[in-house]
Amino acid sequence: MNAQACRPPEIEPRNMPGKWARDIFLVACNELADSIRSRRTLMLVFLYAALIVFAGWMMIRFIESISIRMLTELGLSSYEDADALAPVLWKSAEYQRLTRGFLGKDLQESAAGMHPFGWIFGVMAFTLTPILVMWTSAARLAEDVGNRAVRFLAVRTSRLSWCLGKYAGQAAQLLLALLAGGVCMWVLGLLYMPGFSPAASAGAIFRMTLASWIWGLGFLGMAAGVSQITARHHLATAMGTIALVAVYVIHVLSDKITRHDAWKLMDNLFPTGHYRGLWSLEPACLLPSVVIICALSLLYLFAGHLFFSRRDL
Repeated sequence: MNAQACRPPEIEPRNMPGKWARDIFLVACNELADSIRSRRTLMLVFLYAALIVFAGWMMIRFIESISIRMLTELGLSSYEDADALAPVLWKSAEYQRLTRGFLGKDLQESAAGMHPFGWIFGVMAFTLTPILVMWTSAARLAEDVGNRAVRFLAVRTSRLSWCLGKYAGQAAQLLLALLAGGVCMWVLGLLYMPGFSPAASAGAIFRMTLASWIWGLGFLGMAAGVSQITARHHLATAMGTIALVAVYVIHVLSDKITRHDAWKLMDNLFPTGHYRGLWSLEPACLLPSVVIICALSLLYLFAGHLFFSRRDL
């Protein structure tokens, strides 16, 4: 008998780096395509853009009121003179109090060289992104585990590749939503903001879009980790919301209780302890925060995978 005929067929190893990368890419593409087909991504983009436009409109109206008051004090004849007044407005004491109220003293110094529309978008994006991530992404893995759809994929790829692919697909959706919000914010400023500089504001908004995306990745990893613990998507959303509230409570306590280093140490275990570097224009402050937040995001995902890798599907 031929020896080659008795040889068992070769099975492609499941732990090859090339196959891992291909599987992660395919799962991410399927996740993004499924979200678009089910209109989940469109709803996320619409919701994010609507909230950005509403908050941006309120902020523009407030700054506009400051401009009108300064025009009246200076005795200028028309509102079109506000374009020439913009450099004076950005340096006025009232505007500085506004930025200090929204950013705090430390972030105000970090954003000193940033176009005003950049920090306005950054405040709204940093506030809304963690909430939307937890409400839209915390249940994604739990849904597929609960309806047993993951069983059809488990025979084709590893569980870790599937989790990383779902994570990458959710990260792509988040980036699309942030880009859409940034475009809406830029158009809003172009139409209604006095003294609007299209090129400078576009650069500032794009920079804060990327910073907000990195900020959101930290909470996306947390959502993915929580989603692997349970097969009930409603419970996963609730757990993610509770985790988000707990993270912000620890952050507030770490700022208020400065005598105890334990709170500072606990805060550094979450993205809230490293967000200040994302606002900095200096690479020496920016890059460490980017690396730490991305590392924490993957750490949360792998922590949830410890439960998921041992559970029955």
